[in-house]
Amino acid sequence: MRKIFLSLCVLLLLVPSSLPAQDSKENSDFKLAVSLYNDKMYDLALEQFRQFINLYPNSTQGADARFYTGLTQLRLKKFDDARYSFQNFALSYPDNLKAPQAWMNVA
Repeated sequence: MRKIFLSLCVLLLLVPSSLPAQDSKENSDFKLAVSLYNDKMYDLALEQFRQFINLYPNSTQGADARFYTGLTQLRLKKFDDARYSFQNFALSYPDNLKAPQAWMNVA
């Protein structure tokens, strides 16, 4: 019984500490993608944004990552891909402040 109690205590101590580490990794991954975009490393940025979306599908920064994906595709002159990304963004996040800009980019 004591072993079970100790195991539960250790588990409870470990779980909360892993959550901030996840947030920190998530934030640093997003910042890396934005930094690559700002440094005009568009191929790498696009890959990083896609990876971010796959790794953190429920992230609060997911909408921004999807919007940046469209912007990055525009920079790479992948116009059909960009149109598709912006349309999906606008349909998925209609209340987002960037939705009107996404629709403009679709046109």
